Amino acid sequence: MVGTRAKEIQTGGVDRFGMIETRGIDYVPRAERHGHPRELFSIFATASISYSNIIVGGLLPMFGLSLWQSILVVLLGNLTWLLVGILACSGPSAGTPSTMITRSMYGVHGNKINVAWTSWAICLAAQAVWLIFAVQTVLALFALFSVPTPPMAQFLILCAIALLTLTISVYGHATIARLSGLCATVLAVGLVPLVASLAPHITMPLEAASTPFSPVAFSTALVLIASQGISWCNSADYARYLPAETSRSAIIFWTALGGAVPAVLLQIFGVLASSAIDMTNFQLALAAVLPAWFYPVFLLLFLTGTVCGSALVAYASGLALQAMGVKIRRARSVVVDGLVAVAITCYALFVSDLTSTITSVLEMIVVPLAPGMAIYLTDMALRRNRYDGPGLNDDTPAGPIWYRNGFNWTGLSAQFAGSAAALLFLNTPIFTGPLANALGGLDLSIPAGMLVAAMVYAVTFQRGRVGMRATALPQQS
Repeated sequence: MVGTRAKEIQTGGVDRFGMIETRGIDYVPRAERHGHPRELFSIFATASISYSNIIVGGLLPMFGLSLWQSILVVLLGNLTWLLVGILACSGPSAGTPSTMITRSMYGVHGNKINVAWTSWAICLAAQAVWLIFAVQTVLALFALFSVPTPPMAQFLILCAIALLTLTISVYGHATIARLSGLCATVLAVGLVPLVASLAPHITMPLEAASTPFSPVAFSTALVLIASQGISWCNSADYARYLPAETSRSAIIFWTALGGAVPAVLLQIFGVLASSAIDMTNFQLALAAVLPAWFYPVFLLLFLTGTVCGSALVAYASGLALQAMGVKIRRARSVVVDGLVAVAITCYALFVSDLTSTITSVLEMIVVPLAPGMAIYLTDMALRRNRYDGPGLNDDTPAGPIWYRNGFNWTGLSAQFAGSAAALLFLNTPIFTGPLANALGGLDLSIPAGMLVAAMVYAVTFQRGRVGMRATALPQQS
């Protein structure tokens, strides 16, 4: 017997620019596959060619790191984009989003628990961060022209930005892919006058600083940078429309290149720029150093980047909501998630301290995401990246990924164990794990969480062989 979601694969789907994508978490038949892995470069470059990366880089010296220590953190932290590229390879193999592929690791019902706290909640938090940046940018633009922005005006600005973001996300994959290329190009061109304007104001010495090396500061900063790549564990969402025979090396290359290169360049520039401006209020601080003609242009570019980045996250959160079992169309799921993200953004804007909120979110997300990424990578290796897309959409007890009562405790146990290990070694302003505290604040949350999760999953993998039918090659459609 085949579940209702599996039956949906028999109907045709729409994935064209300017038309609302009709498929959500259901399987994409081979006849509908299209595109080239180069598209992944523009999608993830759009996510990385964000001025928020300048801000994140600019925060590193605040940890007490020297110039060269900060640059080393940037280089090491962005290696996680290689892992994001590997995960993207599961998209063409399965023809389904990441949040459905993980059914093979957690079971039909177990995956709902996993998606709720490792994908959906994280997407909402990330979307709120993007919206915060966007609202701040508009407020800076209004301040430039002395336009008053009382709380109600700020709320209306937030609603307008959210509406634009959600509109892009509702149209879906093909529209996002096309707009990403345009957005990445515009943002890259806009960086040239920004760098040229800030360069004369940079005073940070280029020689090796006398700042002593602090393992605690280094590890904490590394978690902040690495979290940028780890947060894109859903890379298969944007690769699932590619033909099943697409080169895996090409998928890894274009994904990692698009995500890592802009992030590295912008974060290093942020490190240097921190000596010239106040990174805790980046947009307003730039007004003192940028040419009068370019400052409003810069703000509009910044706004463009944040809207595009928020649209990418909103798209993923909509798919995650469907994967949690909510019976709703993909387009409507995007709107529902958008309303929740707006509520979170309101709290951050009007109640919480923005800088500490953003930093804490980026550092805390590694607790569920680092172990989840390790389990995903381990499962791909054990199954040789072979997934039955239609089978993953079969949510009945007779389906290939039902396991025991809809739960695969192999994956859930590995996730819980890995998250517990990450939490024990985590060091953030709002929480310090006991083992991190015992080590004087050394943050080993990412390696501890990933290593424990991968080991537990690999060792207990054979117990879940009742679900191994999901390793069959993708079916022809």
